[in-house]
Amino acid sequence: MKSTGWILDVYIEGEKAVTWLRTIDGLHLRLLDEYYPRLCVLPKAGCENDVLNAVMGSSNVTSAYLEEKYVNLEGEKENVISITLDGLECYRRILRTIENVPGVKGVYNTDLLHVQQYLFNQLDVAPTSKVEVEHEGNKLKSIKLLDDSREIAPPPFTVLSFSINVSSPFLTQRAERDPIASITARYGGEEFKLDGEESKILEDFQSLVREKDPDIMVCPECDDFSFPYLFARARVAGINFQPGRDATSDPGFGRKLPCWAKGRVALSYRMPGLDYEDWGLAGLVERARFGFLPPGIAGRWTANKVIDSRNCYELMKRGYVIPRNEGRYEYVRTMKEVVARDRGGCIISPKIGIVHENVAELDFESQYPNLIVKHNLSYETVTPEGIKPKGDAILPYVTRNFLERRLYFKALKKKYPEKSTEWLLCEQRQQALKSILVCLYGTSGCCWNRFGNVLCFEEINRRSREAMMLAKDCSQEMGFEVVYGDTDSIFVKRRGASKEDYEELASEIARRTGLPIALDHHYKFLVLLPLESDPSGNMEAQKHYFGVLTNGELVARGIE
Repeated sequence: MKSTGWILDVYIEGEKAVTWLRTIDGLHLRLLDEYYPRLCVLPKAGCENDVLNAVMGSSNVTSAYLEEKYVNLEGEKENVISITLDGLECYRRILRTIENVPGVKGVYNTDLLHVQQYLFNQLDVAPTSKVEVEHEGNKLKSIKLLDDSREIAPPPFTVLSFSINVSSPFLTQRAERDPIASITARYGGEEFKLDGEESKILEDFQSLVREKDPDIMVCPECDDFSFPYLFARARVAGINFQPGRDATSDPGFGRKLPCWAKGRVALSYRMPGLDYEDWGLAGLVERARFGFLPPGIAGRWTANKVIDSRNCYELMKRGYVIPRNEGRYEYVRTMKEVVARDRGGCIISPKIGIVHENVAELDFESQYPNLIVKHNLSYETVTPEGIKPKGDAILPYVTRNFLERRLYFKALKKKYPEKSTEWLLCEQRQQALKSILVCLYGTSGCCWNRFGNVLCFEEINRRSREAMMLAKDCSQEMGFEVVYGDTDSIFVKRRGASKEDYEELASEIARRTGLPIALDHHYKFLVLLPLESDPSGNMEAQKHYFGVLTNGELVARGIE
């Protein structure tokens, strides 16, 4: 049988991978696939057969064979032993045993989640994607990606949001002691207020969830308050609380579940990786597809971990094995070399104390991502000696694809009336992608990035400063006064200059730098503010200004 729909969630349960699909008809399928854990072992030179024999000595190893894989970003190939186990229960035990085998140089692919292993190696389709599946009953036979990458609207997942009001005379609420006074829920424009006896509130809420059957449940502090509190109070009331489409076991006091509502996605309004109130479902979809992660994980993980997931997926598809996340690419340098290179973006001090007239703000569009792509700046290409040529460097590859996607939705947004549904969806998508693209630069030298190279981070900053200096020099050569500059934008003015004059300047800067730059704001008046904490009023403040645009709109930064 064939069905078409969108992947809502994927997780590993026992020896099976569970994929939830929302069909185009609004039905929900729970599809099962076999999942067997895998890992790779790098033997020391000359120890291949000894390690292979030791590995095959375990009854839990179903297959083990030598194959050639890339073991680092420099492209070095080694013969590794690819191992498949018969289940999850033995995974950690077998891993510890293998690590202690004499002749083992290293283990790979071992700190990825099992759901990542399944998505990367078997399913090979990002969650939230539109797909056509072939299945026999609930057994997944095959899956085919259907391209919906240019759709403005996200998948038609339904969302129920709710909040809990606790009755407590104390400042600190305790689930063992303080009952739920009411629950307010919203679904499809409707609002529901559930109150009365606590047991009735919990039963009514469970009935509401079953009736509306939402795909996503959003609430305040999903993991630390809302769901733990619901489970705890249901336990006190003797209620078997089941908010999911599939049965969920009671976590007990003080414990968290990996899946609060199986068959649905549970999220907080604000999480480390997602601002749902601002980005909405469209932003969540972008983050999940970028990270090749289930939406529940994509929303919880920080940008660094989401980027790491995408990097690992791309590298595994190229035949790389993934080292443990222990940090890499540290070069021995003198303090003089560190001081010379370790600098941030370029700041041109604001000219404070006067009202500037006819000022243009020229903004480099996605400056850092464009620098990464233009100059092939990546973890493995930037060395103390310079930039190594490498046609398939991972950071520019990942950056290019999602930079193009962000710019597509940013341009598409302008075709719709401001605040219209289409405008908002495009804005949510491009903002979610922007946050990832910024962090692709920001985490390039991070010690928590398994491939991080601080020289790459420093080189991106150096190229940024170079572009800003070219912009400043170009502006002054063409008769403009520079009144302020900050990292990727420059404020200039010239008496009598028109919008066309400023656009001509932007075109010339773009020609000289090789980077896209455009007129972002044209101010009739602009005031650059002093540092608030300086009583003399003589010290400049960054990102603190207000002004009136030529169309009468008021713009303020840093004083909102």
